[in-house]
Amino acid sequence: GCAAFAAGGLFLRNQPVASAASLSTSSSPPSSGVNIAYLPSVSEAVDAIVNTCNKRYLYNVVSSNYNFLYHGLDPSEAKAPSIRTSQPCDLLNPETYGSDEAASYFADLDKSMTKEKSPVLPSNGHLATTCPKAASEWGVAVSIWPIGEEEVHFAWFADGGLFWPRNDGASQEVIVDGRDCGEIALDDALVGDNWE
Repeated sequence: GCAAFAAGGLFLRNQPVASAASLSTSSSPPSSGVNIAYLPSVSEAVDAIVNTCNKRYLYNVVSSNYNFLYHGLDPSEAKAPSIRTSQPCDLLNPETYGSDEAASYFADLDKSMTKEKSPVLPSNGHLATTCPKAASEWGVAVSIWPIGEEEVHFAWFADGGLFWPRNDGASQEVIVDGRDCGEIALDDALVGDNWE
């Protein structure tokens, strides 16, 4: 699903599970403007998930038999469980996919989703995938855990698959968790094979 993290998210490498008290440990913003707080242990990471993770997401992870969303991180930033905030949304930037066509596609999708009054858009969201192998194409595959209850939304295509490149003939219907009740639920999407 495409996920918007207003407050940031936890990123964990090779662990399915992350205290807000640990936020002060070795916080270092890299040149990208992302604020990173590394957690000293998996136990601290588990505590952070229990205490700060979006409860709807956590419920759906459990309901999906512990399927997660993954993101690829630069190896230098994937050294320990971390909490990341202020991560810029880059889907409208041609450099993200190295393609003006991709940036144009996401800009058009943004306009379409805005008309539908979607709370999550390419301009305010981040892509994640249900497949760690696909995430590893962008860096070290890490599970993500959105923080907070406000402004955390998920969206995916009705027939799953990648946002980019979108296969010819694939559905253009975007499901937004919490808005499109009766459609495919987040826990169903988490079980999907390589869904973004």
